[in-house]
Amino acid sequence: MKNRIFIFYFIIGLLMINTNLLAHSIDLNGLYSPKDLDKVDWGKAETITILFEDNNYEPDEISLKKGKAYIFEMKNIGDRSHDFVELNLFHNISVKQISSAFGRINTHHLHSLFLKKGQTLSLYFVPHDSGEFEFFCSIKGHREDGMEGFINIVD
Repeated sequence: MKNRIFIFYFIIGLLMINTNLLAHSIDLNGLYSPKDLDKVDWGKAETITILFEDNNYEPDEISLKKGKAYIFEMKNIGDRSHDFVELNLFHNISVKQISSAFGRINTHHLHSLFLKKGQTLSLYFVPHDSGEFEFFCSIKGHREDGMEGFINIVD
């Protein structure tokens, strides 16, 4: 029963599906449509491990290159649940899938990622726009305690 409840909240917490999902995922001049993401050699993607500790992320500054495939391996090694929120970042990357011990979710739009203590998930994506994006934990008091960081996407 706990697993079913967790899976339900995992899916709800992970994905806030936009009603114009299809339009958003294709509105990329054809560069990273779902079909194009299927052509990416994910075996050559750069993996970046992000640790969710209590009161911080490690690393808290990440540099990415536009058009390159990445896998964020996110691990909550803290004693509390944490999330990873950055609305603008999630609108500037093309997401292939999210995978965890519970399976995988294929999606092209995210709002936030939520991890309970001890959980790990992998986010497969390609950045399609450059810019600097601040990410943070939206759980009450966590950001104020230092759980925030920056992602810089360059051309």
